[in-house]
Amino acid sequence: TMADSTLMADTTMTIRVVLDTERARTLNSDGNTLTEAGSFEEALARFDAALVADSTFAPAMYGRALSLGQLGRLEEAQATYMETIAASQADALANVRRASQRNLQAVETAIAQRDSALAANAVIEADNARIATQSAAIEAATAALAEFPVSAENAQIAYDELERAR
Repeated sequence: TMADSTLMADTTMTIRVVLDTERARTLNSDGNTLTEAGSFEEALARFDAALVADSTFAPAMYGRALSLGQLGRLEEAQATYMETIAASQADALANVRRASQRNLQAVETAIAQRDSALAANAVIEADNARIATQSAAIEAATAALAEFPVSAENAQIAYDELERAR
């Protein structure tokens, strides 16, 4: 059904918001079908359209958050799950709220794991750069010592390179 709500912005202006809940339900159903088929981009578009029709329709918020998570857009999914939880406080929406709370925890865990992996990767990259620098210094020292007899100048170069590698 089409629901009207009128908001008073101030004493001189009235803003009329029209919520088309039936259209939101239809678009949400389409989004759910696309989600089940693994078409998350298309599903996201349907859930967004449902929310244009009725910005308070919690099941579409949930579907939107689920699609965002599946697309790897974790921070957006996290924010949308929080919005869904806030919007689904009515008893009739308890299942949406519980599912959103459960999925919010999963998204927050995924964000933490991703951030941890990125930090570990940064450490590995720094170690690899250090090792590459040390290897280059050792190769330069080896090259300086390759001639026989080794000159004092080449011995000093080798020493300096090995000190740099330390």
